[in-house]
Amino acid sequence: MRKLLGAVLVTIMLGCSSSSVPQKSNNGDPSSNNQADPNLYDGQPMSYWADQLQKGDARRAVQALVSFGGKAAPVLVDALQSEDKNVRTFAAQGIGSLGESCVPYLLTAIKKDRGGDEAAKTLGLMGARYVDKLIDLLGDSDPRVRARAAYGLGCVGAPAVGAVPALNQALLDENAIVRARAVEALANIGVNEDSISTLADILQKDKDPTTRLHAARALSKLDRGGRFIVPALTAALKDTNPEVCFEAAQGLMEWADAAAGAAENLVALLQHNEAKVRRQAAMTLGYVAGDPTIVVPGLIKTLSDPQATVRVYAAVALGRYGASAAEAVPQLKMLLADTSSSVRRYAALALARIGTAAAQEALIVALKNENSSVRLTAIKAIGRLRDPDETVVEALGKAVADKSANVRLEALQALKELGRSARSALPLVAQAVNDENQNIRLLALETLGQMGKAASPYLAKIFFDPKHPLRIQAGNALAQLGADAEDVVEDLAKILAGKDQTARVTAAYILANVGPKAEAALKELAAAFQEDDRDLRRHAAAALVNIGEPAIPELIAVLEKPKIASGVLSNARTCLAQIGTAAVPSLVKLLKSPQALVRNRAITVLWQMGPTAADAADALREVSQKDEDKQVRKQAAAALKKIQGE
Repeated sequence: MRKLLGAVLVTIMLGCSSSSVPQKSNNGDPSSNNQADPNLYDGQPMSYWADQLQKGDARRAVQALVSFGGKAAPVLVDALQSEDKNVRTFAAQGIGSLGESCVPYLLTAIKKDRGGDEAAKTLGLMGARYVDKLIDLLGDSDPRVRARAAYGLGCVGAPAVGAVPALNQALLDENAIVRARAVEALANIGVNEDSISTLADILQKDKDPTTRLHAARALSKLDRGGRFIVPALTAALKDTNPEVCFEAAQGLMEWADAAAGAAENLVALLQHNEAKVRRQAAMTLGYVAGDPTIVVPGLIKTLSDPQATVRVYAAVALGRYGASAAEAVPQLKMLLADTSSSVRRYAALALARIGTAAAQEALIVALKNENSSVRLTAIKAIGRLRDPDETVVEALGKAVADKSANVRLEALQALKELGRSARSALPLVAQAVNDENQNIRLLALETLGQMGKAASPYLAKIFFDPKHPLRIQAGNALAQLGADAEDVVEDLAKILAGKDQTARVTAAYILANVGPKAEAALKELAAAFQEDDRDLRRHAAAALVNIGEPAIPELIAVLEKPKIASGVLSNARTCLAQIGTAAVPSLVKLLKSPQALVRNRAITVLWQMGPTAADAADALREVSQKDEDKQVRKQAAAALKKIQGE
């Protein structure tokens, strides 16, 4: 049992997250394990496992030692002096798992030459109840101990808020490491305005670059006010330490809206010796709305940076300046042939965002590049243009015939998104319906479906050809034209009256999208509406609703039939209810039908309409009071209440 408990205890201890340290469950008393020999673990004494801690599997050894309870604490504390970091780490965790009785050992270990960091971290992770002890250590004469105490408080996190005043004082410590650790701790705890002010001052004035770096990182994490943070980070962009510059530039991304004044310093960093710093400066300039007259020239120079990632972020930033970055077009145009595919892509996107005539022309020229990947990049960027001119549409049309299938696909996608404004490319898109690539053929049909009335003849020709392999897809595209397909309504009616069921369903779907202008097919739709095919009936019903008032007589006729399929009847009622007010007079007339079944059907529709059927209120009231059929009177009363909102 003792062996099992020890295994479970340390498995939990060593497998837990760094944010918590498990507490010992047996209070250091190995006898609670109920093992026959409490002085053994896995058949070996504590001395064996102490030796294994240094020579064997440290994790396994700590697991064993913890099972011996509090008497193993001295062994684990001694292990904190090991030269092996893993041994120190596991030993510290082992001590922490033994509970409060081991706190004195940890406090002692914090003051030792080696293992102090591990001990401080373990004590911090044990919780807020040891904050006072760590605060006391902040006053130790040994700067190493003070630094470890600050580290431990940072590991406590937000619950160590009571240590903020002491840590604020530690920010002024004569030792740079203590100051840096205090900065880190305050960032982890969450600091007040006084602390932010002090951190900002340290960032600008501290002589130690590591301390300044930690201050920059701490300030970058904070999201309060910005009164001290933005000026401090802006000033830190001029720091002599490249890491500080990097952290400051990165931190300003979080304060982009308030950091316009940092633009000039960021532009200066674009010439920094460290590529990492140049890259971050370019990235941040993409978020900071600085003066274009200052920022754009700096970014243009950066487009020739030897590092591809720097060129990428410079292009991205220029794109975000839109038309204000028009002077960058020549350099961005050159990057469309860059050796890096990422640079080419973002240069093209930047041109699309700039969007000037010159930018569009640069993308059009790129469509003629011998490299298909360059052409593909240009096509994708053109698809992002907000207001392309006719020359762009013409270029896209030509690209539909590109020798690269990927380019053809992207060109069609761009034309599809342009829709009606790309009508001039319609003949070329129509030719793509015969492309060898099936995906291109299908996309060509979809694109035609977005181009308006002029595309109707092209799509109709395919749909009305019973042998064409893309007949149904063309029909679906024809449906996307909506009312623009009105010229083929009569031909669709003929399809609807035919025998090809798939084509009939598609024809009904097209007519439903045509709307009121599908009235010429009313007779065929009314017949299809009563068939067994659910899809055909559904599309025909939608078409009748969209035709509106002219369809009412056909639907009323369904209600008058003594025998009708329940699905057809339900659809007829729903259609009349959706048509709404225009159907009310016809329904009121049905209330005088000699057949109670018909009167009841009319009442059901009026009930479905609700307040829309207000004009039927008087008639329903009369029926509810005088109709000879009790069920009809009851239904009429219910419909009247719903109409009146009761």
